[in-house]
Amino acid sequence: MRKINEQHAAKKALEAKPKGLTRNMSLLTVSLKGHLFDSQCFNMTIDACEKNSLQFRVLKWDIGNSSTVYSKVAIQLMAKDKNALNETLDKIEEIAAECNVDLYQGEEEDDEDHKGYEGMLDDDVLEIEKN
Repeated sequence: MRKINEQHAAKKALEAKPKGLTRNMSLLTVSLKGHLFDSQCFNMTIDACEKNSLQFRVLKWDIGNSSTVYSKVAIQLMAKDKNALNETLDKIEEIAAECNVDLYQGEEEDDEDHKGYEGMLDDDVLEIEKN
């Protein structure tokens, strides 16, 4: 009888395990374009991530080498807490607006001369849905 109970308990334990992959983190890639270093925008963005315990990874750099060429950076943000991610995104939006830097969701596409904001569509600017 004990052996049957143990087998039954083991079977129940296997059935209780979720099937497939579980999602433990929220991920989002954002891109910034503008004078990221002169304005301290990049530094403040990273500080906001650290303040809210987000992990981040710089995916791509394109550093402007003069005052007429903008820098671009793509950053992948990772958070276990979706609220922390949304709070950080709100702060990054504020920072970008204060620094006159453009913010995009995903990686901003390469353009040959990336000298200024002309030709950018409003649809490309990051909009955050609040739940």
